[in-house]
Amino acid sequence: MVMGLLLACILLGIWQLRGTHPARQPSEPGAAVLQVLKPVAAPEPEFQAPPIVRTERGADPVPAPAPDGRSEAGVRDRCWRTGPLDEGKIRTGLKRFAAPEFNARLVQEARRDKVADWVYFPPLATLAAAREEQRRLADLGVQDLAVVTTGPMRNGLSLGLFAEPGGALRRVAEMKALGVTARIEPRYRDLERNFMVVRSATVPDAEHSWRPVACE
Repeated sequence: MVMGLLLACILLGIWQLRGTHPARQPSEPGAAVLQVLKPVAAPEPEFQAPPIVRTERGADPVPAPAPDGRSEAGVRDRCWRTGPLDEGKIRTGLKRFAAPEFNARLVQEARRDKVADWVYFPPLATLAAAREEQRRLADLGVQDLAVVTTGPMRNGLSLGLFAEPGGALRRVAEMKALGVTARIEPRYRDLERNFMVVRSATVPDAEHSWRPVACE
């Protein structure tokens, strides 16, 4: 009886000791690595409503400006210019862009183009004096002289027009070698050029050479 009680006490003590130090579970190889490499779902992006620029109290909201600082209306109001155009292209263009939203208009510009240099001798007192000077220069070998009989250069002597660059200077140098002084006067022609301006958000077409301009 006593031996049985003693054996039961020993077994109870062993059981209590095992309960205070639980056995460790054997670790599985690579478990920590798998835990680190386990994919994590990316958070869903938050929905962002397009920005709204508020106007004065009570007014309707308007769209925010474009990234480059221009409003959508400003982009829509871009203008384009093409030209110079001849009369045929002007008629075709104004017909093609006749819709009110294009607001097509014709712009005219005056331009002076240099066409030649005039080489001449200044006017003399009388026509007879101009004729005498013409004969004297002809004796020196100058054969391309003409007496001016009308206009502000009347009684002067003309050596002609020179469109080639440098041609007039060479002729003046030749006269200087003969001992006479000729002059040079540039001659211009007034030209009127026509351009067409069209309002459009993009390049109006591919048939013309357009460049952006400010809208008036």
